[in-house]
Amino acid sequence: MKQILAVVVCLLLAPVALAAEPEFVGRLALLTEPGVAQQLRLSAEQLEQLDALIADREDEVLELVLEIKDLPADERTARLAPFVAESEKLGLALLTEEQLQRFRSLELQERGLLAVDTAEVAEQLELTEEQRTEIAEVAANWRQALERSPDRRETVNKVFENTMRGQLTAEQWAAWEQLVGAVTADGAKQA
Repeated sequence: MKQILAVVVCLLLAPVALAAEPEFVGRLALLTEPGVAQQLRLSAEQLEQLDALIADREDEVLELVLEIKDLPADERTARLAPFVAESEKLGLALLTEEQLQRFRSLELQERGLLAVDTAEVAEQLELTEEQRTEIAEVAANWRQALERSPDRRETVNKVFENTMRGQLTAEQWAAWEQLVGAVTADGAKQA
């Protein structure tokens, strides 16, 4: 019966409900990608625990998804946010401190310079209020350009990455490279 219900929910919410999708398990979706799992050197036991956790969380979310299926996308996302946060907390607790740090770097690599527009990264880079305002504007324009021209994603990203990089000082750029794991704390380039 659970499998039938899961299929029905997937059909009703095709843009929202797919196995191991970020809409339900947040960052754990990236964590379980084979390349990421390999880079983090996740053990077979950790992978097994993550798979079980994701399956459990997806089973748990079915009722909530049915409740919110008719809401606008932004309201669905807001209603799912606490569930997703709890899923992430449970999954990330399975990592060692070293794996967690590496995962954070991989996440930033995945998100690219758009991550500079988040409070956490802005704080780590010690952006001024003026920089934060300018970067927020660049990021908003970047997102709009991606929506308007999804087929030109690579070109749009290059243009806006250059613009975003121009907003950072040399010290902030060095700090960004360290955050994404491009360089080590002693300034050596990562392999």
